[in-house]
Amino acid sequence: MEPSRLRKQTGLIGYSLGTATALQFAVHHPVDRVILIAPFTSIRAMASRWAGLLGSLIVEQQFDNVACLRKLADCESPPRITLIHGSQDTVVPVFMGRSLAQRFPEMIRFIEIPQGDHLTIFRYAGQAIFESMRP
Repeated sequence: MEPSRLRKQTGLIGYSLGTATALQFAVHHPVDRVILIAPFTSIRAMASRWAGLLGSLIVEQQFDNVACLRKLADCESPPRITLIHGSQDTVVPVFMGRSLAQRFPEMIRFIEIPQGDHLTIFRYAGQAIFESMRP
């Protein structure tokens, strides 16, 4: 299959920590769309939230969703990105999802689910997820 046709048929979905994996893949392999569910801004920001400054300093992984989105925004043809986050999420706070969407408004469609939390987001966001999967 030719690359341009494959790109039009390729979509990614990432949830929580998997949002970093999806974005890292998209940076290196052209895709048509990406669905991010409960994404964080960076793993360091999450470590800082849960373990303070010391926690953020000892994190070895470099999962930085802001940096990946910046690279995608600089692409000639960036993917369509849908970001879905629950307002009640206490694991990855919704302000992180909002922050990502506000930094890249031309690339990200943001959907906030008022009753969704980190575990119930799929129950309330199913329709939005399925609609975002369509080519």
